Amino acid sequence: MTDRNLLNQTIDLMGNLRGREKALLAGSLSSLTELLCVDREALARITGRKPTLKDSPARLMEKAEGILERCVRDHIGCVTLGDRDYPESLAQTSDPPFRLYYRGQAPRSDWEGIAVVGTRLPTWNAKGEAFQLGLELAMMECPLISGLALGIDGEAHRGALAARGFTIAVLGSGVDLLTPEKNRKTGQEILRNGGSVISEYPPGTPGAPWRFPARNRIIAGLSRTVVVVQAPLRSGALITADFALEEGRDVAVTPAGAWGEGTARLIRDGAPVVESATDILRELRIETGEWINPCLPDPESRDQLVTYMDRELKGEVICHGGRYYRVS
Repeated sequence: MTDRNLLNQTIDLMGNLRGREKALLAGSLSSLTELLCVDREALARITGRKPTLKDSPARLMEKAEGILERCVRDHIGCVTLGDRDYPESLAQTSDPPFRLYYRGQAPRSDWEGIAVVGTRLPTWNAKGEAFQLGLELAMMECPLISGLALGIDGEAHRGALAARGFTIAVLGSGVDLLTPEKNRKTGQEILRNGGSVISEYPPGTPGAPWRFPARNRIIAGLSRTVVVVQAPLRSGALITADFALEEGRDVAVTPAGAWGEGTARLIRDGAPVVESATDILRELRIETGEWINPCLPDPESRDQLVTYMDRELKGEVICHGGRYYRVS
């Protein structure tokens, strides 16, 4: 490990500092020796406030060494705010994370996509809309971003994977902990398919309720548009939408949103209702060209059903929730 990497890792463990404050501190130090001398007064000069230090820099450095060794052992990468490959869309937000840990494809400066989020307890129609959006976005080669949570998030990821598209899962835990357990296989498939699992939390960090709202700002920060499929009033998906609006990003809702109090509020506040990936990209004024809906009509005969099943065996069609979709 390099001295600079260890210095950045130690600073990242200073949980009393925000991302940009950590970047200011890192930029003001040239050696590990200088870091060991940092006290509350030094932090005040650099950040303009007097944050408390729960652990000494020496103690944090010991923890940082263990984290970096774990990253090497478990093939976990990391980019730091200010690095060439740190996503520009996230760096431009008001509160970017200082470090992004990842498994799978490494972050790039041009990372930007469409987020699809929503309730963990969706209706049947909402699940279908999330899956189809993920599928369509993948077929249009547009990155799909979500949080790997139960419900809408998982359905959107699975839709993108069905079309072998690129999807980014943002976790509220360390990237070595693919949670929730019910979506572990989905997370593993994201990695096998060339996608990425990212987090601002070091490996080994367990998920906790207060970490998910912070996670949601990263989902919003990586997105040009946040699509809320369905959400109640008290919902992490609405927190993601609020972050997006604060950062000047677009927010949209799908038709199933009318059945969620939170998404219904977004519609009343002027959020457009989108029925397809084409609608989303048109809202962004991105030329999509001719687009064929991947949702196939219900089979009207036994012969047509057999045809669908034969195409499914060939990998041309997928069945999800009783509906058939063209994937190639």
